[in-house]
Amino acid sequence: MYERSIRIYSVITDNDKEKNMRIQPLSLLATSALALLLWGGLAQAALHDRGNGLIYDDVLNVTWLQDANLAATETFGVSGIDPDGRFPSCDLGRIWIDAMNAAHYKGINDWQLPDVSPVDGSTSYNHQLSYDGSTDSGFNISAAGSAYPGSQASHLAHLHYQTLGNQGWYDVNGNRNTSACPDDANGCLRNTGPLINMQPGFYLSSFCEQPLGGVPAPVSLTMVFSFRSGQQAEGDVPPAAGQNFYLLPYHPGDVADLSGAKGVPTLSFRVLIILNGLLLMLGAYRLRNSSNC
Repeated sequence: MYERSIRIYSVITDNDKEKNMRIQPLSLLATSALALLLWGGLAQAALHDRGNGLIYDDVLNVTWLQDANLAATETFGVSGIDPDGRFPSCDLGRIWIDAMNAAHYKGINDWQLPDVSPVDGSTSYNHQLSYDGSTDSGFNISAAGSAYPGSQASHLAHLHYQTLGNQGWYDVNGNRNTSACPDDANGCLRNTGPLINMQPGFYLSSFCEQPLGGVPAPVSLTMVFSFRSGQQAEGDVPPAAGQNFYLLPYHPGDVADLSGAKGVPTLSFRVLIILNGLLLMLGAYRLRNSSNC
């Protein structure tokens, strides 16, 4: 039967008839495996280990510090940081980053707070709580199925939902997501990738102690993101007791551009299994057709 579709062909030489070439379609299974391989590689290759405690995110085009709680072990001489690495104010976080840059930590002097901007692309934040990622306060910002899937407006939200593949405390319909976010210490923080010491708490962003529109000074807010719940929220300044904030700095761009070194994409074991299966199927196909020549 004549098939009106695009097919992939391989050319096999017929040794019995030197000038006769037979063209046969590759198996649909092998083609599907190739598609899965390509999809899996693209989906899993967002983070690259550049060595020296540096992780490059090729979607956001930033280099994360691999230690997501460096302040717990390195203060750079800054006092006032909690023993567990948390900051009582965004201002102290900025002072710590300034000291980090002055020390040229990891050979870099432009460490920054993670970016955040209005998810709808406007110039003003929407502080209304939402579950579908349609506002700047709530859950599932940038998540699949949200109002703005894949949005890069919030670096920390994108890291949580897209790069690491974690989920939110509530789904986009506002239902409690107990299967992906059990009520334990880590909550929604199930995957950390190559990052280490990630904390199930709120992290600071670049929206740092800014006045809240419509509220008289000196009231101000700091936009924070929780890896335990997948929630972006406005943290009080100063924060309530026991609710201080962690800090994960980043370097804009690829640190490999500074040294010329290139890291290796972090591919999942699943992708390697697909690759191995594809090679086995192609080998079996060639063996079968060579035996028929």
